[in-house]
Amino acid sequence: MITAIDPGVHRCAYADLRDGVITRVDFSPPVSPPDIVVVERPEYHGSRSNAARTQDLLALSWAGARAAYALGGVVAEVGASAWNRALPKPIVHHRLWKQLSGEEKDLLGGDTTEATIDKALDKGARKRWAAGHRWYPAKFDTHNLLDAAAIACVYTKRLVL
Repeated sequence: MITAIDPGVHRCAYADLRDGVITRVDFSPPVSPPDIVVVERPEYHGSRSNAARTQDLLALSWAGARAAYALGGVVAEVGASAWNRALPKPIVHHRLWKQLSGEEKDLLGGDTTEATIDKALDKGARKRWAAGHRWYPAKFDTHNLLDAAAIACVYTKRLVL
C-alpha cells in the first residue's frame, strides 16, 4: 500500500492506493502501516512564497514530515512542483478527476466535488488565473484530499501533468 500525504499545519490529508487504485481518502492516517509514504515537500516559489510567513512554511514542512514518519514504511518526498507543475489546483484536480474510476470519485465526494471543480475552473478561466484569487469556496476542504490523491497518482505515474 502507498499512502500519500498533503501536509497541513492543523491536519493533513491522506490518500491510500492499493495496486494503483485509490482505496481511501481522509483527514486521518491509515490504520494499517503503508509500505511507502509519499509526502509533499513544500518549496520556495519566489514572490508567491514571500507572501507566506517563513514560520508558516516551516510549520507546514514539519507537519508533513512528522505525519510521514509516524506512519512507518519507506518515506519518499515529492516537491510541490514535481507533482503539480505549478498549475492552479483546479486544473490539476480536473485532470485527476478524468483519470478516476466511479468508485474513486465517490470517495472524493462524487458529483458535488466534480461540480465544485468545474465552477473553480470557470472562475479561474474568467479571471485568467490571476494571482491572489481563491478558486474554491473557503469551506471546500476536499481540495486537500484531491491534492493527496493527485500526489499519489503522480508518484505512481498514473497521472502525468
